Amino acid sequence: MRIIYKMNGKGFVGSLVNLPAAYFRGRIIKETSSKIEREIRAYKSWLENKAV
Repeated sequence: MRIIYKMNGKGFVGSLVNLPAAYFRGRIIKETSSKIEREIRAYKSWLENKAV
């Protein structure tokens, strides 16, 4: 999984390159990174619901 982090003036925004539109935010990189697994689960759930 490839991850890109960007600073946005209020903290960090992370995006998962392999999962378009999967974003997560935090004040510091550690906080932002802690949200990766949750975002992957949410993306997977979205895909499953979209297929129905």
